[in-house]
Amino acid sequence: MATSGYFDTSNPRIVYWIEAFINSQSTSGNYSNVTVRVWFKRTNSGYQTWGTGTVYCKINGTQYTSNVTPDQKITSTPIKLFEKTLNIYHNSDGTKNLALSAKISHNAPLNSDWHSWNYTLTTIPRASVPTMDKSTVEYGQSVMIYTNPASSSFKHTLRYNWNGRTGTIASNVGSSYTWTIPTSFMNYIPNSTSTTGTIYCDTYSGSTKIGTKSITLKTTVPSNVKPTFSTVTHNEVVSTVSTIVGQYVKNLSKLNLSITGASGAYNSTIKSYQITVDGKTYNSQSTVSETLQSSGTLTITGKVTDSRGRSYSKSITINVLNYEPPSITNLAVKRTSSDGSENLVGEYASVSQNITLYDLNGKNAATIKIKSKLKNNQLWETKYTKTITNDYEGTVVLNGFDIDKSYNIMIQVEDQFNISSVVFDLSTGVVPLSWSKTGIGVGKVWERGTADIGGDTYIDGDLYIQNYLSWHDGNVLFDSNSNGSYIRFPNGVQICFMRRQTSGNGGTTYI
Repeated sequence: MATSGYFDTSNPRIVYWIEAFINSQSTSGNYSNVTVRVWFKRTNSGYQTWGTGTVYCKINGTQYTSNVTPDQKITSTPIKLFEKTLNIYHNSDGTKNLALSAKISHNAPLNSDWHSWNYTLTTIPRASVPTMDKSTVEYGQSVMIYTNPASSSFKHTLRYNWNGRTGTIASNVGSSYTWTIPTSFMNYIPNSTSTTGTIYCDTYSGSTKIGTKSITLKTTVPSNVKPTFSTVTHNEVVSTVSTIVGQYVKNLSKLNLSITGASGAYNSTIKSYQITVDGKTYNSQSTVSETLQSSGTLTITGKVTDSRGRSYSKSITINVLNYEPPSITNLAVKRTSSDGSENLVGEYASVSQNITLYDLNGKNAATIKIKSKLKNNQLWETKYTKTITNDYEGTVVLNGFDIDKSYNIMIQVEDQFNISSVVFDLSTGVVPLSWSKTGIGVGKVWERGTADIGGDTYIDGDLYIQNYLSWHDGNVLFDSNSNGSYIRFPNGVQICFMRRQTSGNGGTTYI
């Protein structure tokens, strides 16, 4: 017997609960006979609640009702207002979790919502699962088959299927049976020297068949066999991937691959090995793969060929997580006020970004860092740090950006394996005209020089730089090297002055 906890009603002094118990079980029918009851009581003494109403109870998805009469008074002594006995059929494996819920509607007034409770029924024994003392035998040898019955009263019929040939091994078997594989089965595989058959175990309770389970057995011919190998082993080459993720990862993992347990038969030798994975073929018994370029379920196929030209292949599958380095998109940087609203002369900067992160099943957290520095300075200052475990989209407002200075702002995302970064420029505050003690700014706040101009500049006259005329197609270049000095015009014309040492006075003459 089992009961739920107390359930509330519209009357704070009245509670109810569900009770359930198994009366009997049918192994052959795979069902339990169960009684379900709903009880009510007052939590205080000296009071009674009566009237008419209905108790509703859902059992295994079906709703049942029970009428309540005025004679059924609810007091501090529990009273049963609902009872139902019925057969509950179990799942095919003998288990059953019985869903129960109940409520009341009463003119006291007394009402409740539906309240639920699950009652786990005792598992009913089902079909026996056979095992054997061997997994591979030669034809003509014996194998012990264990039925492992759930009940000592169970009996079994053992059957076989070998290369499509079927038959009965034995009937009325108890807990075990010794079977000798018929040598005639070798006639079924004229072009092969080994095969795998299936042994079926039909379980009976009396004359009722409960179910069937199977097990496989490999049988081999004593001569002229083809080569075999155990498996293709695989493990991670990249230690950081193994340590941090524990699974294979696209664009990061490399595999140690090896065909193990390969052997010929009757002095045949293995002439070649081949391993194929991720679209690449490696002609070696052991190899290190290239970095995996695919994700999802990948097939690894191993193949051996012996000196008789007979080949044997086996495939296994591995799961590869998808991964790309973190990416930064939709980046926007602008001067703002403290509330993030755009302000061309604000001393705050809003930084918006979208980050794409491959979380590798929760094992690849990443750190977002927003750094800044004065333009043309080398020292970065970290202004903001945030750890993320999946894709991220957000805007951060940072302070400390003087309007008379230009800055570089870097968004850097570093996960466990890669770093991605983007650098944006944050100009000075934008104004038509500004001035300082030593210069003026046009289209920006002054930073340097006599004139600091932001934006395109249009001049309708000549431009002289240190008394030199700037060519209309570009500047005239004055420079020198070890051979002398030269003047280079934008159109390609160049005038050279050669150094030549003159004798006698140790001076230099330019020609």
